[in-house]
Amino acid sequence: MDLDKKLEDARKRSVNYGRLRGLKDTADDYLKGVYALLYDDAPEGTVAEKDAWIRRQPKYKDAIVDKQNRYAEWTAAEIHMKILFAELDLYRSNLAHGKDIDKAHT
Repeated sequence: MDLDKKLEDARKRSVNYGRLRGLKDTADDYLKGVYALLYDDAPEGTVAEKDAWIRRQPKYKDAIVDKQNRYAEWTAAEIHMKILFAELDLYRSNLAHGKDIDKAHT
């Protein structure tokens, strides 16, 4: 394992990681905003009737799909970073136990 290569990979992904986190957070806020705007436009009725009407609207459905996509992208990036950090921890642990130090000098 090349530690420098792994660290460089983490640095390159960190910008995208932050962007994806922001998109995930704003997608949730956007969905709430769409719901609130549609609630004001909903026909008169009970709260349950208004909610059902909102959930049938294309704009709300699009916001749901966008939120799901953003969460999926974020989750994939988060998993990749967790795997990367686990690999780095394993590498450091092996170094601390001298398993790789001897190999480096042969």
